[in-house]
Amino acid sequence: MATHSSATVRVEKPHLSAAIKERAQSLKNDKSIDWTSRAFISYGLETDDPWLPELVRRVDAGETIDDNTFAATEAFTNTTCGSPAFVKIPVSVNL
Repeated sequence: MATHSSATVRVEKPHLSAAIKERAQSLKNDKSIDWTSRAFISYGLETDDPWLPELVRRVDAGETIDDNTFAATEAFTNTTCGSPAFVKIPVSVNL
């Protein structure tokens, strides 16, 4: 089988539904929601972030979105998916 070096692999971003984008836009403009949550929603909209549906769900549920939200989510995902949240890497030091 011949290999063609001019071929490129196409990587697609996950598609966000129009309903999610509309709800996110509504939340972004809602002044009763704290500014940090609106900033995360705004950034998610700008970048088509695959986490946007989760952010929208959490803000709709009344949660505040901040840096700690992602740290907790990542640690939970790592521990429930079978990989450890923290990995010790042995380091040898020559003194």
